Amino acid sequence: MKSSQYDGLTNPDNMDRKRWRGLQRLIALCQKTAKTIRQHLYGIINAIVLKANKGIAESINAKIQKVKAMACGFRNRERFRNAIYFHLGELDLYPRSAIPNALPT
Repeated sequence: MKSSQYDGLTNPDNMDRKRWRGLQRLIALCQKTAKTIRQHLYGIINAIVLKANKGIAESINAKIQKVKAMACGFRNRERFRNAIYFHLGELDLYPRSAIPNALPT
């Protein structure tokens, strides 16, 4: 694309074969890009209208990657899953009966 930046402005009658092939490749690339945009357009519009983003999912994924790095590998998937639940589950690790002065009044 870098070498074809002025091919779209050149008169086709004045182009040699090499430049003409470059222009045809550029046109094909633009058509492919337009097709991709057209396929995803409704999803993009819905995300904008609904103000949806992947911030929460990315945050959770970053925390999972941190757990994975801290452990330096797990023996099996079950232990990895348990570590994720343990670190990201926001569970109360102490039962109420184990906490002093937590007796019902």
